[in-house]
Amino acid sequence: MGLRSSAFCCQLVTEMVAKIASKEAFMLVYLDDFGGVEQADRAHVAFDQMGELLEYFGLDEAHEKAVVPTASMDWLGICFDTLECTMALKPGKLKDLLGWFLMLLSLKRVKKVLLQKVLGNLVWASAVIRTGAVFFNRLLVLVRKLN
Repeated sequence: MGLRSSAFCCQLVTEMVAKIASKEAFMLVYLDDFGGVEQADRAHVAFDQMGELLEYFGLDEAHEKAVVPTASMDWLGICFDTLECTMALKPGKLKDLLGWFLMLLSLKRVKKVLLQKVLGNLVWASAVIRTGAVFFNRLLVLVRKLN
């Protein structure tokens, strides 16, 4: 995945597989990580069909990463709970994000690279913390002005 084109090709292939799998369940994909949602009575069938689909296309499934259907799932650093209808940052991810802010507050000058890293983390976190978009929009404007 060192090349941008490698990640792009991976995403294209997995999106195609997710599109096919979405006939059985709602499916999300990020590079080589799949996340799906289905009603409880059909979840195991959809899970098994996804495994069969990956095998059919010759894609290796990381069985140690595969999580059988459950009402609560951690995916890409976000905890999804379908019973409570909530999404939350995993505690470690939240701690990392707060660490970035504390570091920024201690600095008098910030390099563009560091600002971009913080911005990347904020964009990711804003998928869960919707009000975070207000803060990263200002940083995005600032980064665009920097050389």
